[in-house]
Order: sequence, then structure tokens, then C-alpha cells
Amino acid sequence: MPGYIHHIEWCVRDLEKTKRKLIEHYGFEEFARRHKSWFQQSAVRSGQTIFILTQKLGLDSQRTAADAESYPITFCCGDEQHTCDSVFNVCLAVHDVDHITERVRSNNGRILREPATIQSVRTAVVGSCCGNVVHTIIQAPEEPFEHFLPGFQAVAGDVACPNAVTSHMDHVTYVCQTGESHGIIDWYRRCFGMVRFLVNPKETLDDGIVIEEEVGMRMMVGEWMSEWLCRENGIQFPMST
Repeated sequence: MPGYIHHIEWCVRDLEKTKRKLIEHYGFEEFARRHKSWFQQSAVRSGQTIFILTQKLGLDSQRTAADAESYPITFCCGDEQHTCDSVFNVCLAVHDVDHITERVRSNNGRILREPATIQSVRTAVVGSCCGNVVHTIIQAPEEPFEHFLPGFQAVAGDVACPNAVTSHMDHVTYVCQTGESHGIIDWYRRCFGMVRFLVNPKETLDDGIVIEEEVGMRMMVGEWMSEWLCRENGIQFPMST
């Protein structure tokens, strides 16, 4: 099923503390790990919701030639000191990694890692037009990878969690400055085929919807349509009359 959110990645200061909170308070379970001298990662899930927790243990300069040929590792803070935990990587499973990479490139997007095949998984990393958000994009083989993703090892006792409190990931919310929404949605339309949809009868295509009272937040919503071929053809939301 191409064209969906594969997982969300967090860059954290204390992986064990964050993982323990997700397990004890939100019903997640750890099911895979990846560890090297300069970073460690844990994959946790609840229902169909999957998070990767990433903790930097060293500097990007410690990368080796072998790391360049492994499944991509990115940090919210680059090669700087980690200062603030961040949900920063929205990993998308797509039909054609190379095609999407070229669409991002043609729309002045940042290519953080060129397409490469890692143990039968085609992958690349691109930068979003919104803040520090990045997208690992993967073109997974028809048969699921044995241990989640290349380089990850299964955690012993991997069984379905009886205390899961989520079923799936419904949406991802970006926070941006006033006036930036239209440009962000247009960039995702051009690169990924995102389309607008209305969430409230009072919403307009130009202004979105304002959540008033104490919240004071303006929202505009987009979605990736269920059929990836439609996305590649640039299907747009019809204008209201």
C-alpha cells in the first residue's frame, strides 16, 4: 500500500526515559532497536502507530563509509549539541522514491540523502519547506523486512501489546507562522500531490478556520489521497461554489 505515513521519528535527549513514558503511560511496546557508537534508536508501537526514538551519542563527524551505505540516520539538531526534543521526521512510504525525490528537487527542496537501495529497501531523505521537518521516503519491497527496517534488530518477546490505547495515526499537525500555510500546502501539493479538504462548514479555502476563545488558532488541512496514482497526477480539491 504505497503513499502512507510509515512512522514518525523523535530526536530525544534521553531515549530510555522517553521510551519508558510511552510504554507505561500510553501503552506502547518496543519491538526493534538499532545501536552504534554515535547514536541509538528504539522503535515502539501502539496499534498501527509507530515511533522511532533517536538519541545522539556523538557527532555526525563520526559517520563512517559503512554508515553512508546503511539505512539513513538524521537528527533534528544536525551536528550541533542536542538542546530540545523534537518530533521532526515524518517517514513516508511511497510508490517511487526516485520520482518523488526529483519532484522535491524541481521545487527547490533540499535533498539530504540521494536515493539508494539498502538491503532491498529504496530510500532517500528530503527536507520539508516547514521548519526542521524532514521526510525519509521509502519504497519498501512487497515482502515486509524481517526486522522492521534495515539495521534494526527485533526485541526479544515481541508480541502484540494488550494495553495499546491507539489504533492508528490519524493526522500530523505542523505549527507555522501566520501567512505561511498557503505556501506550505502548495509545496506539498507540488512535491507529494497533497490536496486540501475542509474540516468545518465555516472553513474557507482562502482563510481556513479560526478556533477562537482561548485557543486563537487558525487551521488549514491537507491530505494525501488513498490512491497514489491520483497523487502523482496532481488531483486538486474542487473549488466550492
